[in-house]
Amino acid sequence: MKFLFDFFPVLLFFIVFKVAGIYPDTAQMIAQSLLGGMVAHGSIDGRQAPVLLGVLVTILASAFQISYLLLTGKKIDAILWISAFLVTFLGGLTIYFNDENFVRWKPTAVYWSSGFIFAISQFFFKKNPIRDVLEKEFKLPEEVWGQLIWAWIGFFFSAGLITLIFAFVIYKGPDQFSSFVTFKTFVMPVIMLVFVIGQGLFLSKHIEHIEEKGEVK
Repeated sequence: MKFLFDFFPVLLFFIVFKVAGIYPDTAQMIAQSLLGGMVAHGSIDGRQAPVLLGVLVTILASAFQISYLLLTGKKIDAILWISAFLVTFLGGLTIYFNDENFVRWKPTAVYWSSGFIFAISQFFFKKNPIRDVLEKEFKLPEEVWGQLIWAWIGFFFSAGLITLIFAFVIYKGPDQFSSFVTFKTFVMPVIMLVFVIGQGLFLSKHIEHIEEKGEVK
């Protein structure tokens, strides 16, 4: 459920972008009426309209997420704050300059920011975010917690690099932005799912080893 909640703005961007792309004239008219005054040159063409509408809806969805969690008194993860800030900042630049290249940076920026947060927590504050989340459920050797945090740091930086390559090398052209949107919406979550499953298999071996020693009941 939490994954779907966090994934909601990304999925909403995909839906709005794809639907607006099917009806470019209508999308251009709506985008011009809503965002024309925010664009540097005041004019939005049919090609850029789906991008800008998708960005607008994503910014609103992220604001809704933060507002909902604040109003219900629930904890807001640092990654969610970062994602909301980057969506607003890079999305705002995308709208103002009428240029999708800014929003292409957003997935990479989120991954790398998350990696930096994990690395800073580990190096400077001697805190392991993965351990803080999981230690109520699992009892693991100290060295395993260290391996887990390094695995996540490596994953975040690798995922950011992969997304950057697809954004500006493989799908670099304006006409290929749709392919990039599909990639970052569906392929990257699958890659993360595979990584999480791998982490689960890794943890299961150590948990079983501890249980055999009688340290976990």
